[in-house]
Amino acid sequence: MGEKEKKAGRRETPPAAGALTPFGDMERLLEGMMPFGWMRRMRRRWPAWEDIGPPFEERVPRVDVIEQDEAILVHAELPGVRKEDLDVSLAGDRLTIKAKTQQESEESKGEYHRREISRGELTRTVRLPASVDADKAEAKFVDGLLELTLPKTAPVQRQSIKLD
Repeated sequence: MGEKEKKAGRRETPPAAGALTPFGDMERLLEGMMPFGWMRRMRRRWPAWEDIGPPFEERVPRVDVIEQDEAILVHAELPGVRKEDLDVSLAGDRLTIKAKTQQESEESKGEYHRREISRGELTRTVRLPASVDADKAEAKFVDGLLELTLPKTAPVQRQSIKLD
């Protein structure tokens, strides 16, 4: 807390758990580029092999959240994901998208033989800007593009209580 804030009588309050912070996106980006943590490099000399996962181990799908008058639209890019490997869940005001990817290719020409296998998991949780009715939600998944339409619930009306 700075001296000016102490004199003015103000206190710093930490952000609420799960609240968006100005640098949250930057921290997620840095963690995605350096999966074993960019700050850990300052604490130890060499990373342990179990800390280093395969490339793109924790990929994050791109998600657009669009708030309209009656609904919230969510568009997520999930390339290489099959419908059977996709899990979408809603808990309160948090939407979670989980998916698994698996691709195998094999090529043989004479003495040349190549086989590639790639697997991965995608997870993304976003906070929705308004409460939604999960029972009336609609979802479409075509060619790796997930489109969700989440109707908003009626806003809670304030009621006054008469005192006797």
